[in-house]
Amino acid sequence: MKKILIYVLLGTLLLFNIIFIGRKLFYNKPVKSRPVLTTKTFSDLKMELFSACPNDSNEIIFLGNSLTSEFMVSEFFPELRIKNRGIPGNKTIDIYNRIDEIAESKPSKVFIMAGINDLLNFVPANQIIKDYSKILDKISEISPGTTIFIQSILPVTKQASKVFLGNPDAANREIEIVNGMLKGLCNSKTVRFTDIGKFFLKNGELNEVYSWDGLHINSKGYKLWYELIQSNVLE
Repeated sequence: MKKILIYVLLGTLLLFNIIFIGRKLFYNKPVKSRPVLTTKTFSDLKMELFSACPNDSNEIIFLGNSLTSEFMVSEFFPELRIKNRGIPGNKTIDIYNRIDEIAESKPSKVFIMAGINDLLNFVPANQIIKDYSKILDKISEISPGTTIFIQSILPVTKQASKVFLGNPDAANREIEIVNGMLKGLCNSKTVRFTDIGKFFLKNGELNEVYSWDGLHINSKGYKLWYELIQSNVLE
């Protein structure tokens, strides 16, 4: 009986080793390289998609980065011809480079929020303002009847600031500086400036109740954003 048990045990161990070695060989076998299907970036593809969409008369456009791209404006304002033209990762210069597609429909209003990606990538405040100025001038040149609203850059948490810039206070300090400069730019160009960022603050940083990662906002954040700009959209 003992010999039988020993043979069964040895057989089980042998079977286990065969399975283990087989799986290891399968999962570690060289993978053939696959051909690259496209060299286009996600931003390129989004811009192509936007260009393919039809223009509407008297439309309202929300323009910006990932914060804007996740703002379901057509759901919040179902009665309006309202379009979202946010692309994740966009800096102000990226937005300038696609302004032709934004302004060609001669929109009645354009709401812009941009700059946080610039700051987190160490773009100087003066350069952000220069790019913003170019954006405003280009829209006014192509579509002089468009009312432009600049929305202030939203704050981030101190933890997010530390992760991106190595200092818990650096990001919000720079955001405050750029927002002040944006307000001055808007005054000089007769553009509407809406300081919505201050309503997201708590103890000098982004109120975590409005965010899921310290940088991007959640459903409560978008609900607040909607409430803050509702009158400007509907006026």
